[in-house]
Amino acid sequence: MSYRAASQNPIIGSVVVEPVTVNQKDRIAHAEGRVHVVQDSLEANAGRAIYYDAEHRGLLLDSPRASTGEVTVRGESLEVFTKGKELERMRVHGNGAIDYRGGAGGGQASTLTAGGIASPRREAVRAFTSR
Repeated sequence: MSYRAASQNPIIGSVVVEPVTVNQKDRIAHAEGRVHVVQDSLEANAGRAIYYDAEHRGLLLDSPRASTGEVTVRGESLEVFTKGKELERMRVHGNGAIDYRGGAGGGQASTLTAGGIASPRREAVRAFTSR
């Protein structure tokens, strides 16, 4: 089954994509193209998405980005876990970055990044802890 329109799902919220393919037997949905998901205060965009309904988890792929009012998360892929109708948690895979903008008047800003590249500091910590 394919859809070419906005879809309203009580589990994952509002999803706007072109097209969506749903395998009803396996309960897996594939979205290709411009994927835009809105769930409560979370908005996410990606080039592709896969949602595994039986496992209550989804993957946002191809330049995914998710944000709330104060936090933006990006990485090579974002894995979301749902519980009931709520977003339970999110895992960032590959070269992740979290940008925080908040505080009174939006005065605070910070960025946390992580990647798969070994840094001199990480190697020094590894050498120190393996003694």
